[in-house]
Amino acid sequence: MGSQRVAKLSSTKSARIQRGIRSYEPRGGETAAQASSVAATSIGSFTKTSPFVQCLSSHNVEDALEFLIEFSNRFKFRGASPDDVFKEYDIPEEKNRPFAAFSANAIKKLREKWTEQQQSTESAHAVEDAFSQTIMDILAKTIPRSSARTATKDQFAEAFRQADARHIAGTLLENTITNLIGRVLDAGRGSIPPSRTAEVKKRIREDFAPRLTRAIDRMAREAGIRPSKIPSNIPKWAKRLETFIERYRA
Repeated sequence: MGSQRVAKLSSTKSARIQRGIRSYEPRGGETAAQASSVAATSIGSFTKTSPFVQCLSSHNVEDALEFLIEFSNRFKFRGASPDDVFKEYDIPEEKNRPFAAFSANAIKKLREKWTEQQQSTESAHAVEDAFSQTIMDILAKTIPRSSARTATKDQFAEAFRQADARHIAGTLLENTITNLIGRVLDAGRGSIPPSRTAEVKKRIREDFAPRLTRAIDRMAREAGIRPSKIPSNIPKWAKRLETFIERYRA
């Protein structure tokens, strides 16, 4: 699906990113607008063949999404036991706090699939980072976020039983968007300290990424696209999404 190297930047784009980061005022009244402008600059043109769209619509994202939706559905079968479900994902019965092991096993399976299909692209790295974050976000709907990494199998079961496919899709897309933009910022920040870039990333995660995700979800609903197929349909909506992103460009 074309070039997926979102972090391969021209000197001009790097300079624009650096200007945006330096002008960001974390305690000002325009933080959302400033961070969104940096995000829009990082994305660049939002066309069917642009690197950002290619990454966001890749099989890597769709595979990870289908994996999580299938995992969630296992808990919704009548009489499904958390131990039995986790056993299918190579988590032994005696391991009652499966966050780390499940995330590692899942990512390993996805990597193996991507390697076999020659889909080990830059988007894969962004999805790997988004995968564990998505699990944590789903768990945080039913337990304190601070407890997510030590969640029990029963707590996993409750959280994923309540999570519908559309919520899972939105959460994974939001985290993937954040991570893709973050990779561009890291590539283009030059000598700007990582701590300064982190402030912009945080605001992008809180504001711009959710807005873009909601725009994608609205288009999916209008088109009657099921959640698991949202990523592969994003190029069809590129023109409309470009209009959305254009609002934020400086």
